[in-house]
Amino acid sequence: DISAFTVQLCCVTDFPRDFFPVILPGYDRNSSQAVGRLGEEAAWRILSKKSKDNTLRNLKPFNTDGGAWSIIWVNEEAESGRPFDLICTHPIAGSVYVEVKATSSSNKSNFEISTAEIMKAKGAEQDSSYQYVIIRAYNI
Repeated sequence: DISAFTVQLCCVTDFPRDFFPVILPGYDRNSSQAVGRLGEEAAWRILSKKSKDNTLRNLKPFNTDGGAWSIIWVNEEAESGRPFDLICTHPIAGSVYVEVKATSSSNKSNFEISTAEIMKAKGAEQDSSYQYVIIRAYNI
């Protein structure tokens, strides 16, 4: 069994309109690749901003005192093929690996998950040095 919890990371009204990424030339706005990339970038921007303004620590599993979170988008330049999209590291809390699952829908709750992603999540249950989180991004 993999444990789960839900936390609302943000609402679109929490940030100015120009805060969120826009589709880049060469991407089809309706392609799953474009939606996924935009979702990853939105999650990276939100986590980075919350880290900088010290509000990230208010969210599970980032709730820790002392030290600052570092947020790295591993697919920023190109798709890495890793079973996560972001690595969040903290000097005390360790690492949180984040997989972003984006959709253009406002209510589609199901998503695909790879065997590698399941294995990484299962590994987090057995290895206390890191956690694995899936962020669901809607309305991308």
